[in-house]
Amino acid sequence: MKKALEAKGCRTVYVCADLSLVDDCERVVAAHEEAFGDKLDGLVNCAATTKRCFWESATVETMEYVLNLNVRAPFILMQAAAKLMERGKRGGSVVNI
Repeated sequence: MKKALEAKGCRTVYVCADLSLVDDCERVVAAHEEAFGDKLDGLVNCAATTKRCFWESATVETMEYVLNLNVRAPFILMQAAAKLMERGKRGGSVVNI
């Protein structure tokens, strides 16, 4: 996708991250800031996961991973993105899917 976008004249930045980890969430927004400065018009949160199992056999670790990716990651990304949007004085939008 990066090559296709760049072929159309778009500037891109690629960040490999595990969004269940706080540091990786913050690193994603920091990478954007490093590449584009404080110009952030929007954030789309669309990463999610599920673990199929019977609730009786689900582990705390499994539940933590699911909650970290599905709930905590969007929250952390929104906070970091909002700070960047405020510094840019342009506003912006957040879409949670």
